[in-house]
Amino acid sequence: MTDASKSPIEDFGRDLIRQVNELVEKIPGLAQYRGREQMRDQDRLLREHTVKKMQDLKARMDQVKADLLNNGGLALLDDVDRVTSRLDGLMNAHRFAAYGYTGAFDPNQILEGELGKLYEYDLKILKAVEDADTKVASLEAATPDNARETIQAISRVVGELEPLVKQRKDILLSFGS
Repeated sequence: MTDASKSPIEDFGRDLIRQVNELVEKIPGLAQYRGREQMRDQDRLLREHTVKKMQDLKARMDQVKADLLNNGGLALLDDVDRVTSRLDGLMNAHRFAAYGYTGAFDPNQILEGELGKLYEYDLKILKAVEDADTKVASLEAATPDNARETIQAISRVVGELEPLVKQRKDILLSFGS
């Protein structure tokens, strides 16, 4: 569509958006608030992605349990079940953790720098989940001879993930105080 063929409604819409953006820039603090909202949205998306990866890991671990059950690996079943249960708890804790939200007029504001730190922390959690993913892939390919070692490696990675998920709440509470 060329500029000459734009409808008056499209022109009106673009002009209205431009005017609103100009107005937002004139209201003290509103532009920063919008920037924080975008950062919160990015953090929320990252957390949703991380939780999805955790759900996938849990499903794969459940499949490993079924494979062990069907192939005589009962001796390893309890170990895999413990790791899966811990992963499930972490997944739920991370899914339902606070988002770093403060309203526009709350006395204790979470600033852009603090939201950036929270996002970086959530990236650490994602990295730990990706490490667990690599270990689960190793378990899926493991033989009965080396499966126990691989399960222990997954347990260590989940053990490293636990304090990260739990400390996130403490980090969030330290902001704005």
